Amino acid sequence: MADNIHEVISVIRQSMPGELSPAQWNKILHLATQIYGTHTVYIPREKKRARLETIMDYGDEDTASLAKRLGVSQRRVQQMKKLIKE
Repeated sequence: MADNIHEVISVIRQSMPGELSPAQWNKILHLATQIYGTHTVYIPREKKRARLETIMDYGDEDTASLAKRLGVSQRRVQQMKKLIKE
């Protein structure tokens, strides 16, 4: 878990090697520090979005398997599948 904005950006940078130049990463870090430098960083997990993406990725699986994979009820999987179709 990252405690400050520098750690968050470092983790993101490591997961995206070669995507941006060092100068671009430094600019992002500078701007983030200027804007959020004295604030505690809070990043929500976005469980619903992650679950919807998992359902889209494994949509061919049956409802019971998806429910087990996501740790939710079969009814919840059905509700989320309905959201995707809308």
